[in-house]
Amino acid sequence: MNSFYFLLLLMILDCCLAENEYYTYDRIDSTLHAWQDTFGYTPHSSNHYS
Repeated sequence: MNSFYFLLLLMILDCCLAENEYYTYDRIDSTLHAWQDTFGYTPHSSNHYS
């Protein structure tokens, strides 16, 4: 029975810690704008991306 409660506790903690991994639209938007500010619209110089 103790192992059941231990597993239940681990599952609850895992769910609580995983909540921080989701991204909001604002965070994605700001990350993409930062990427654009850094790298711009210029094509990549490597032939692997053409």
